[in-house]
Amino acid sequence: MKKGIINSLSWVFKSMYSLSVVAFAALIIGSVISPLINHSTDSDILNYSLSTHIKLPVSYEIWNDGEFSNNASLNINEISLSVNSIWYKVLDIISSLITYGCVAWVFKLLSEIFKSLSQSIKEVQYFDIENYSKIKRIGFISLGFHIYGFVESVCIAWLFIDELSIGGKAVSYGPDLSDLSHLFPILIIFVIAEVYKAGIKLKEESELTI
Repeated sequence: MKKGIINSLSWVFKSMYSLSVVAFAALIIGSVISPLINHSTDSDILNYSLSTHIKLPVSYEIWNDGEFSNNASLNINEISLSVNSIWYKVLDIISSLITYGCVAWVFKLLSEIFKSLSQSIKEVQYFDIENYSKIKRIGFISLGFHIYGFVESVCIAWLFIDELSIGGKAVSYGPDLSDLSHLFPILIIFVIAEVYKAGIKLKEESELTI
């Protein structure tokens, strides 16, 4: 039963890896071909994670209690930019390549880990130093990807955008700090890696004892 589940997960991650590689290749081909066949001067819509807070006047009705007006506080965590600059488009392509590349790499490592676990069940060897290295590598890939995303939002907020206005009102803005909350699940990956490493040490100690 366990082996069947592990084999299924290995197949799923291997399939996801293959799809990610295809998407990565399609993105590269599209990035090369698109400028050659598309001569449109229309702006591209790019999405970035930024954080801003604004108060806007609102009015609302409560049944049988009349009308009220007040200020509503709005938190905005993502904006879409309409751009013509080639540099923004290049940055967007690089971001997409990094995203697909990291996703494909993680799926490849997961597929290899579960394939190794399936083989380990046959040999009753559940802990392997290579799997420990791969789990830790997944953690570093995830950490690097999220750090890159945060640095990108910092650059967009502080270097590329001169002024942001909503409803004709200038507002202050900055990188979306909520993205840093994604670091906590990444820490769990490193914890899992260290627990797995502890299992390897226990296995080695038991073998020496025998």
